[in-house]
Amino acid sequence: MLQKSKNQPGPISRPSFRKTCPLGELTEQQFLSDYWHKKPLLIRRAFPDFSTPLSPDELAALACEKDVEARLILEKDGPIPWTLEHGLF
Repeated sequence: MLQKSKNQPGPISRPSFRKTCPLGELTEQQFLSDYWHKKPLLIRRAFPDFSTPLSPDELAALACEKDVEARLILEKDGPIPWTLEHGLF
């Protein structure tokens, strides 16, 4: 029988997803089955203490750079409520 060495690390414990999850009231399973790669989801204040590293002007300038992949998702009325546009903008 193999014995575990005292110097070997034990199992890695993962922090509880619910404590750090920005999904609001959704469970992981609900998110994956209903939204992941299916439809957009907006969760307001998902990261309440988030401080943006870029100003709106800096972000707009980046979206105009040829070496930056930029996307703009727009909500519109009609049969297809969401549209996707790719930059340069």
